[in-house]
Amino acid sequence: MKRDFTVNGTLDNQAQGCFFDGDQKFHLAGSQWHPYIPPFGFDRCSVCTCLPETLTITCKQSITCPALTCSPEEAYRENASDCCKKCPNIIQVKSIDAGDELSDQSLGPRVKSANELVLAGGCIFNERVYPNGDEWHPYVAPFGEMRCVKCHCKNKTIKCGRIKCPSVTCSKPIIPEDRCCPVCSDD
Repeated sequence: MKRDFTVNGTLDNQAQGCFFDGDQKFHLAGSQWHPYIPPFGFDRCSVCTCLPETLTITCKQSITCPALTCSPEEAYRENASDCCKKCPNIIQVKSIDAGDELSDQSLGPRVKSANELVLAGGCIFNERVYPNGDEWHPYVAPFGEMRCVKCHCKNKTIKCGRIKCPSVTCSKPIIPEDRCCPVCSDD
């Protein structure tokens, strides 16, 4: 395709290239770019090229993802813009099947897989799987554990919020290093 195009500040009415529908732009023959895919935005995982010989566009994944060690159903993208999927870390959760007697420990507790936990309403947060109903203080790099924030997993939904501290009535409250809320010190 030939089209009027500005090259180095001058108009070139014989420039050859390709028109990409995604970003609605004309790209010079031989040029490469990350494709824009509405409504998602730029795909940083792929690179498109306008082939100079045929003036056609080819797009290829620009990175090679590591092989997954879990099933495709268990794999997930931590962020929507991540190129590669990850496998959840499996945490061991002791559970007793509904048909088992609580007093009969002869079979021992069964360990659920990450997939079973998620299917049962569990949540994935920072590459960890939490059982449905679990609460935790999130770990945020580089700050570490956020003791004043508590997250809760309920039916595959994570809600996090600041811990509400009770009022203290003393004149000089202190916040111990390992706590979030102020306490009264011995005056």
